[in-house]
Amino acid sequence: PPGNPIGESWEISDRPGDNSRLINGSLAGTSLHTLVERYPQTIFGRAIQYPQRFPILVKIIDAQDVLSVQVHPHEQAAALFGGEPKTEMWYVVDALPESEVYLGLRAGITRDEFEQLLAAGKAAEALYKVTVKPGDIIFIPAGRIHALGRGTVVFEIQQNSDTTYRVYDWGRVSLDGKPRELHLRESLASINFDDVEPGLVQPQPTQLLGRPAALVVDTPYFSVFTVRLGGKDEWSFPIDQCLIVGVVSGRINVTGNDITVVRSAGEFVMLPAKVSRVHIYAQHPAELLLTFPKLYC
Repeated sequence: PPGNPIGESWEISDRPGDNSRLINGSLAGTSLHTLVERYPQTIFGRAIQYPQRFPILVKIIDAQDVLSVQVHPHEQAAALFGGEPKTEMWYVVDALPESEVYLGLRAGITRDEFEQLLAAGKAAEALYKVTVKPGDIIFIPAGRIHALGRGTVVFEIQQNSDTTYRVYDWGRVSLDGKPRELHLRESLASINFDDVEPGLVQPQPTQLLGRPAALVVDTPYFSVFTVRLGGKDEWSFPIDQCLIVGVVSGRINVTGNDITVVRSAGEFVMLPAKVSRVHIYAQHPAELLLTFPKLYC
């Protein structure tokens, strides 16, 4: 909207004050948090222990300018500063020819050198840069310093955490004319200074529910796959756990428990374990991003 730039959209969220709601079925209008509280087995299937909140947060981020340099805490730093640990991944949906991401440190940069460059307002000189294009995958474990570059749109799959420590903001000011707060003490305690020039993820070919797929990321918190569908293509499969389907390109019909929803590029659908069987139909070629949350509580 004019005068109110929006850089990210929370597509599936169970955060205090920012809760997704069911849009169909007998529980339409119910918040995701309420579903997790009242019907955990319906959502996740059988488990020894269930989480208090939905364990994954799904976003779309549109970086019209380079974003601040950030780091997310590992468990020890989160406990020290009262935050939440966060591991995440980006799937690049769109990018300019010159779009870059900053990812980890350049080879040879020590902690002392990093702190000196940071104090001099030259933190970017310590960071490793990678040129990206649509379809690239970036893994950001807790402790990896990073920044999303100008002209890049990504799907972000992450732990359900809203803790971000801002390391460096390119000398900019926010809409109120003041510099945004930096979190230097927290950042320095969180950054993995051995994380050097990590590069992009190389997807691994595999089979998923009877179809060729690519394993993108497998973490203790979530697994992510890509699947391509052809024109007039159908895919039917059973599930016994929660599944999030995101549409990278194309348009699909997703059916479960006699309810069908249509999803186009940039849209997501969360399928609870109780659906049992899923049917996906693509009239034209489509690419999907499938996320399986893991119950790490």
